[in-house]
Amino acid sequence: MAGPYTAPVAEATPFEASRNPDFNNGLSPITAENVQDAIEQALFIALASSNYLTLGQYNGNANSGRVLEFFTGINSDDAPLVFGDGTTKVLSITMSTTSMSSSAVIGFYNKDVDPNYNTPLFSLDMDGQKTQQESGTIALPVFSIPPDALLVVKVDSGSIQKPHFQLILSAGV
Repeated sequence: MAGPYTAPVAEATPFEASRNPDFNNGLSPITAENVQDAIEQALFIALASSNYLTLGQYNGNANSGRVLEFFTGINSDDAPLVFGDGTTKVLSITMSTTSMSSSAVIGFYNKDVDPNYNTPLFSLDMDGQKTQQESGTIALPVFSIPPDALLVVKVDSGSIQKPHFQLILSAGV
């Protein structure tokens, strides 16, 4: 520690991680005992993880069996979202319809291990609603997408007029 300091520096200031156990969203315990190390550990966590938004839709009446789209005009069976190494956590799903309400169950599938779409990673029941939202946290996500997955979204039952959705995903530590 070079330089003439007239006040305590971050390395000399204690840090009590136990005051806020969810400080890092439950990723790994904060081990820092001083402010300098806490700043560096928080920076590592921030740089090692990333959140991003993904949109999808279908521009018509989606009946049971209809595969929804991430890319306009290409269903997600033909153009799934491709995931790399590491587990991706779904922090939030918002599914909506342009009609007054919808009665449909939407399934999220990993085409890589379930090409016939028999076992969804997660199902969202619209249950007569215009918008349905599910939210989680890093520690308790809505659901997780395994490494190397190919994500496909389809209507498992019912129908939904012009469905559109957003996923907030987190990849990282």
